[in-house]
Amino acid sequence: MSQDSPQVTELKTKLYQTHHDLEYVTAQLQQITIDLNALKRSEDILKSIGADDTVYRRHAYAMVKSTRDVVLADIEEQRALANTKNTVLKKQETRLKTSLEEYASQLKTMGVH
Repeated sequence: MSQDSPQVTELKTKLYQTHHDLEYVTAQLQQITIDLNALKRSEDILKSIGADDTVYRRHAYAMVKSTRDVVLADIEEQRALANTKNTVLKKQETRLKTSLEEYASQLKTMGVH
């Protein structure tokens, strides 16, 4: 068994860490997709009821009486935040994939598979 040079060891470490980071970002993207779907379902339900109907929202461990329009505004705010996170994570995912390809290419150039 041959011992890798310090350069190869460093590149392998970067490759493994980047792969781990990519898996984490992918999991976060999946969670945001789930959250966005839940927000859409909640919005659809709220839009199907009358504006004067009683609506309750969860606040910590309590249910608080509210209005449909207030809850819809809150959902829109949450959706905007989730979409911003989604955009940032997709950019990060692209950068990580590019880095993975570069590290793999450098290792291949060094004759490491």
